[in-house]
Amino acid sequence: MSPADSSICTSSSTPSTACRQALTSTGRAHTRWRPWRPASFETDRAYLCLEQPLGGDAAATIYWLARLDELTRTFGDRGYRLANLEAGLAGGRAYLAAYAQGFGASGLTFYDAHVVEFFSPHAAGKDAIFVTALGRSGVGGRVTIESTLTTRRRPSA
Repeated sequence: MSPADSSICTSSSTPSTACRQALTSTGRAHTRWRPWRPASFETDRAYLCLEQPLGGDAAATIYWLARLDELTRTFGDRGYRLANLEAGLAGGRAYLAAYAQGFGASGLTFYDAHVVEFFSPHAAGKDAIFVTALGRSGVGGRVTIESTLTTRRRPSA
């Protein structure tokens, strides 16, 4: 049993190669991509992240969820800490991957029950644990992972 798994909202139904690399670095390969809603849902993502625009503007917003009932039955009170630890480690890997590719990353607060409702039926019986937004500032303050990448060079010695 894995303590935490992730559900991902991206700004398109077919994320770019860079976005896939950042998301795959979380420790789980996401090979199946599908939009959760037929229309654009940036407003929903912003709302889920306590109405913070960054949650909706991000190129990808990753929501980590866990079955806390099962974890607390198996591990007692430590189950909650275990879920947070795994989600935090996966989120940290997403941060590092985003930064390594010249993108930004930010952890956000969220409406727990609304996140579960948004991702149901997949999220039924789970609890929201952690949220990370990935992307790059774009024109007009909008975030996009599709921005032109520039290779950073190390200063000469």
